[in-house]
Amino acid sequence: IGNASSESIAFSASFGVADVEHAGYEPTEIFKAADDALYAAKEAGRNCVRYAVDPAREPADLIGAVS
Repeated sequence: IGNASSESIAFSASFGVADVEHAGYEPTEIFKAADDALYAAKEAGRNCVRYAVDPAREPADLIGAVS
């Protein structure tokens, strides 16, 4: 998404991802974990994805942890 642009608009996207195994089964817990991960993505410079299981790590480092 970050590479897509037009002559008048440039944009990027940040995502926070959570799952029930790490966040809990209550909807409020899942939303809170995803929201925390989203803010971690924004703090990391935006235009990236962060997982609630460990928002400070790069997604590529978490592939084995999120299977």
